[in-house]
Amino acid sequence: MNQKRNKWIAFLLALIFGYLGLHRFYLRQNGLGILYIALALTGISFILGFIDAMVFLFMSYDRFNHKYNKQWNDKDYRHPRRFPLRRKRKKQSSSASSGRQVTQLKERGILHFKAFELEDAAESFRRALDQAPKDVALHFNLACTYARLEKEDPAWIHLGSAVQLGFDEFDKIDHHPALAYLRIQPQWIDQRRELEEGQNPDMDKAENQPLFQQLHALSKARKEGILSQEEFQEKKDKLFKKTIKPSAGTKNSDPS
Repeated sequence: MNQKRNKWIAFLLALIFGYLGLHRFYLRQNGLGILYIALALTGISFILGFIDAMVFLFMSYDRFNHKYNKQWNDKDYRHPRRFPLRRKRKKQSSSASSGRQVTQLKERGILHFKAFELEDAAESFRRALDQAPKDVALHFNLACTYARLEKEDPAWIHLGSAVQLGFDEFDKIDHHPALAYLRIQPQWIDQRRELEEGQNPDMDKAENQPLFQQLHALSKARKEGILSQEEFQEKKDKLFKKTIKPSAGTKNSDPS
């Protein structure tokens, strides 16, 4: 049966009839359902049913659907109640499909952010950024998300990237509630001044370090998902251009 399972129905079945394993039958886990019935006389299934109910209660929509509605999740499943599932159009160009996926990931990230599911929000924004590395809104949203997570360094990196790409609403930076954590830091005034000058504070701080340390910092940011592959390559190329200068006997062939 290809019918989509509902998180709240599973929760109520587990809470009320969990000792009979009805929620497991509902989730098409018939083997576990039979096991719960067999354990009903021992009282163990009552405890298991209550635990399952609590798990469903605190489980996010995306995690529930990834686990129990995988066939829907694989078809670009979108958050229930707010965004209906849209059918894929046949013969859709790859660029249009990529743009739609970026939009879906961005919207999903915003929903997670509003629900204070911040790690999930950061993951959605990072996945979207891998496909659209120059999206100003994605960088700003990631900066807000990392600030809420009290991760100062990645928040500054993405805020700096947003400014470099054209974000100029500095009044929003000064008053947006999600960036409050950055504004209470001792270095806020200096970082804020550098932002308005269009500089990336975190890259500037590493400017006087040896080349291998700067490369290590960039690689670490890439592995942690702070930088996309394209951003990593771009910053690495700029770093080499700054560090490796032509020798005195070599003339620059570029036009002045």
